[in-house]
Amino acid sequence: MNDTRSFILDCKDEFYVWHGKKVSKKDKDAANLKAEEMFDRNKDRASFCELRRENQGGESVLFVYKFASWEPEATLSGSIPTRGNIAASKEQTKMDVNKMHFAERPISGKKLLDNGKDGKIYIWSIEGFEKKTVPPEEFGQFYSAKSYVILYNFGNLERYHLYFWQGANSTVNEKGTAAGITMDINVKLCKNAASQERVPQYHEPPHFRLLFENKLIVHDGDRPEKLNENNNNIFKPALYHLRGSSPENTSTYQVALNSISLFSSDVFILATPKHFYIWHGKHSQAHPKKYALNLVNHIKGTAELTIVEELKEPKEFWDLLGGKKNYLNVPYKMEPKLFECKNDLSVFMCDRIYDFAQDDLQKTKLFILDTFNEVFLWVGEQSNSSWKPLAVEMVEEYIKTAKGRPPNLQGRTITPGKEPLEFGMVFHAFKFKNLPQAQAISDSPVISPSRSKERLASSLVIPFEQLKTKKNLPPEVNLLKLETYLSDQEFLKVLEMDREAWEKKPDWQKLEIRKKVGLY
Repeated sequence: MNDTRSFILDCKDEFYVWHGKKVSKKDKDAANLKAEEMFDRNKDRASFCELRRENQGGESVLFVYKFASWEPEATLSGSIPTRGNIAASKEQTKMDVNKMHFAERPISGKKLLDNGKDGKIYIWSIEGFEKKTVPPEEFGQFYSAKSYVILYNFGNLERYHLYFWQGANSTVNEKGTAAGITMDINVKLCKNAASQERVPQYHEPPHFRLLFENKLIVHDGDRPEKLNENNNNIFKPALYHLRGSSPENTSTYQVALNSISLFSSDVFILATPKHFYIWHGKHSQAHPKKYALNLVNHIKGTAELTIVEELKEPKEFWDLLGGKKNYLNVPYKMEPKLFECKNDLSVFMCDRIYDFAQDDLQKTKLFILDTFNEVFLWVGEQSNSSWKPLAVEMVEEYIKTAKGRPPNLQGRTITPGKEPLEFGMVFHAFKFKNLPQAQAISDSPVISPSRSKERLASSLVIPFEQLKTKKNLPPEVNLLKLETYLSDQEFLKVLEMDREAWEKKPDWQKLEIRKKVGLY
């Protein structure tokens, strides 16, 4: 592998694009676009497959293992481990929980291109395998079932930047076509000098939002074939969730037409062809209120506008939402924190994710969400079952060390499709599976030391000989703590001590005993 080139490694269920140290930014962008196009084109990939970017000198262990021999400088962990069972090479340990409490947002070295107001904007929507020009009066309005290419010409019209925006419900073909057309526009209209950026829905970067200040709104579905003279026949009716504290982080997304979708800390727009309502949650701030007013005045045409304050809603407002139901009406006490659980060379880590969205919750992973009043453990249905006990322990330690919290702070386990309002409303425009009957928080199991130990020690009993051979074990078995699943009688016989004495042993001694009795 040459340090002046980029390579794509496709293992079907694992997909990588690798960049050498001397590869130019232009060539990296081109390689990334090609990788995204190839990745999206294959519909047979496993659901957990991700496109991973690797840089020379900082390769992940998973990438390194694909090669018969490997002798670059080092991986991110500092060394290339010996091939074999990494998990078995040392006892599983956990990161210091205090690093979760005091994690700080990384300082981004990326600067805004400009203020988003001084250049020219051109937009094309992807129609099948072709592009179609979007008229200026529709700038800022996007549809979740479509993909778009946006050209921004700035710096005295001598600089170019290309965004290709991919709707959450856009087809794989259209996403791939958007990437290809972006490269084509770069060559034909930008003198092959444009920087390029992929923009998934819900992850719009600050400069992209500035291009459409007071105008950015995403509708569910596809664009109607014909719009009326006021361009407002797309609202039949529709509810939109607006959130943000500045022009750089404000967006508006369509949500379920139901009063459960409301949240007292935010602003919502209820739109019909003839009447718009801007709903101010009682805990909402000045910026989103102003943004919503400018946005509605831009898109409503001749429709009427009514400002609605929470607790002063007219009857017709609730009628349009199918009746008034209980929604979340408590304010934010702090910025919510989301952590992704992962295993880094036998160290169980919880890395904080910033500016998160619902699509970050991948079903192959586990996440911890701190909302101040609750701490949730979200367990993906295809996540590593051996990690769950460690994640439970992290939640317990996190709660014990959290300061200034309610005395009854609890941890709760939740699974995809059963998220309560208290969990979902932390995310902008969360798509609840069970609306209009949202999951009650009381239905989410509580995590406590006694319950977690009971789950680990008593919920599943497996004979010693089966544990020793590791044959036909249930998928939820934690292979790092096989002794957990012994009956009390076999536990005492095999380990020559009871569970209480075992828990007092240091981890290194437990490891030696496991090796001696064959539970390793």
